Amino acid sequence: MESIGRGHKIVFTLMATALSLAVVFLAAEMMVRLVVPEETFWPVSNIYQASEVPGLIYTYRPNFEGVAFGVDLKTNELGFRGPQWSTQKKPGSLRIALVGDSHAFGFGVPSSQIMPTVLSELLRERLGQPVEVLNFGINGYNSFQQLAALEHLALGYDPDLVILLPASNDHQPPLRADGEGWLHWDGEGANERSRMVDKSIDQVKVDEVSWWMEKSRLFLYLKLVEKRRQFADEAQNVRQGANAEHSTLTGKQWMGEFAPGPVVERLQDTVYAPMGDMLRLLEVRHLPVIVAAFFGPTDYRQMLQNLAQEHDVITLELLKLFPETQGWEDLTERFGLGWDDHLNAAAHRRWAVALADLIVENELHLAKGPGDDG
Repeated sequence: MESIGRGHKIVFTLMATALSLAVVFLAAEMMVRLVVPEETFWPVSNIYQASEVPGLIYTYRPNFEGVAFGVDLKTNELGFRGPQWSTQKKPGSLRIALVGDSHAFGFGVPSSQIMPTVLSELLRERLGQPVEVLNFGINGYNSFQQLAALEHLALGYDPDLVILLPASNDHQPPLRADGEGWLHWDGEGANERSRMVDKSIDQVKVDEVSWWMEKSRLFLYLKLVEKRRQFADEAQNVRQGANAEHSTLTGKQWMGEFAPGPVVERLQDTVYAPMGDMLRLLEVRHLPVIVAAFFGPTDYRQMLQNLAQEHDVITLELLKLFPETQGWEDLTERFGLGWDDHLNAAAHRRWAVALADLIVENELHLAKGPGDDG
């Protein structure tokens, strides 16, 4: 009888434990369903669309509103980040066109904290006039696509000032958008799975989805958290490795002085020529311009020096705005997103402050009057 009593106690204990675990699981499941936004589970990455604008190749999907790259994203009817833009400026307003790639776009940074948003706020406060920054930055754009965005779109919005934000991968061939909205790389090493995916909260692949993840938001959420940790670890490993693309050739001094030199062959036709075309377009229209370059490699910096001398253009080396850092690894450790080497909101604010200072100090803020051709 005593052994039967002990058996009943064991069964009761096991049942009570199982019931407690079930209650905890259900409570956690309900909490995730109530607190975690729906878009967290199916983040949007395939948000690109082929463009008919000559040379542009693709934009984001027009009039999109949701989550992408781990943050909010709203696009206008042209497929660029931000609200709808009117071709007619408000009287007395300052309109700035920003042209670039993911750094101009603000990859992984909330819309309220990206450089163009902060810049417009800073200038509005300092100048006491309406200011808008039209963001023509798109992930993956190279120099030719930036030229197309400037020539065929940005100039049509009658900007008073143009900011070009080139980066040190602008020599690479363009990506393309497929019918489902994914970006593809068709260059060396490409295959049928070579597509650009939102690594911030990447949707779990079909072959990884278990029955539990199909039925439970809690299990799916835990899987997404695990993947974010995995991406953060991978980014940390990359930062710890050698990164010649984002270092000067001096080895020790980060973004230090460098010897002037000619434009190297790999940049002649891919970056130097289209950037020269952009600057000539602006010279003909007497439009002021700032080249805010995200350049680390010495050959890119030498090219920037040549462009500045030939076109008498104001330049800003964005990476030199972080003098407390000792190199690319240190920069991304302090100012990176964590899961990706793009820079965070603190870096975007620093860029915005520097650009606002340049604009005010050089009196580039003097907006054209209605009907004034400059």
